[in-house]
Parts: sequence; structure tokens; C-alpha cells
Amino acid sequence: MKFTVNPLGEDRHVLGNKTEEIIARFDEAKTEVPWWKCWAKIRTSYIEVTSYILNTLDEFILEMEKFNDLSGPDKKATVMSAIEKVYDHIMRDALPIWLKPFNPMIKKVILGVIVSYAVDWIVEKYHNGMWSKEEAPKEG
Repeated sequence: MKFTVNPLGEDRHVLGNKTEEIIARFDEAKTEVPWWKCWAKIRTSYIEVTSYILNTLDEFILEMEKFNDLSGPDKKATVMSAIEKVYDHIMRDALPIWLKPFNPMIKKVILGVIVSYAVDWIVEKYHNGMWSKEEAPKEG
């Protein structure tokens, strides 16, 4: 089992439009909570946030596969930068006020560890596994 993440390259800024589209899609799906209920519940559940970030990560990885001229580390850096923008936008509403001071630490763990490992794992599965959308599952 591998316990190190693959290196990051340089963000190539090719996911800008896709990032804006994903943020807009999230905003459209949000349910508005009246201002006077802001103390009662958060606007977005953590399950929705987690699901949305993982699905977004998958979309970004698939989008980056179109850029054959970029190196693997550059693709990963571009995906990590884009997912950070989505994370920042989503967490603005998802974190309760008492957790906001801890957001930098939470963000470091989520993006620097969990999402970074997830990128490596998803890419490995797409490249070496049966998850590629073009391949049919092999019967053993």
C-alpha cells in the first residue's frame, strides 16, 4: 500500500470555465434558509458537500484527460487548484460559525491529504482499472 502522494506540478489554469460551471450548479441546487433560521441549521449538509466535492473531483479528472500535452503532476496541480476554489465557495456556507476559525486547518487536511490521495487513487483506477467509461468490464 502506498502512503505518499504523487507530486504536484504547476497549475495550468485550463479548468476555469469548468470550475465556474460547477460552482454555479452548486448554487442553483442550494436551498435557501431564511436569515432568521441561520442559527437553527446550516444551509448545506456535510453529506451534500462531501458528495459534491467527490463528484466534482471526478469531473475535473475526466476533463483533464483531454489535455494529453500536460504532464501528470501539472494535471494534478490544476485539479487541486480548481477543487480548492470549489471547496472555498462551498465551505463558506457549510461551516457553522464556531468552526470557521478552524477552516484553514480543516482545508489543509481535506485538500492536502484526503483529496490529494483521492486524485491519485481515482487516476490509478481510471488508468489501470475497469472504471474507464470506454471499457466494458472484463468477465473472469
